[in-house]
Amino acid sequence: KSILGQLDLKVNIDSLLSKAQSDIGTRLMAQRKKEEAAQAFEKAISLDSTNYAAIQSLGLYYSGKKDFEKAIVLLKKSLKNPNLKDNGRTEFIIGLSYSAKYDLANACKYLKIAKEKKYPKAERLYNRLSCSH
Repeated sequence: KSILGQLDLKVNIDSLLSKAQSDIGTRLMAQRKKEEAAQAFEKAISLDSTNYAAIQSLGLYYSGKKDFEKAIVLLKKSLKNPNLKDNGRTEFIIGLSYSAKYDLANACKYLKIAKEKKYPKAERLYNRLSCSH
């Protein structure tokens, strides 16, 4: 096989292994094994840096641990997913993370996007933070 063909095969295998790791992480998270789940998501991302489901899940994990810096970086990266259909949930969590860091300007920016996408809790928090002023 050509070098290019071998490289394509490796990329496909890494992508499949990444998806499998992401699925394992999701199952572990459902079992409340959060640390193990995070490790699975990290492994998935190391195999495929465009595994947006794993990136988002790891971002949500860090948000839950109140590590808002890591959460924001990962969740913003997950927004690059062309197939993301979460009705503003990711932007809401980013806005919430910024508000926890007392960064009102960025909190309002992302909460506004979540509100425009009709995410249920976004408008209430947007108004509570007085973002419209």
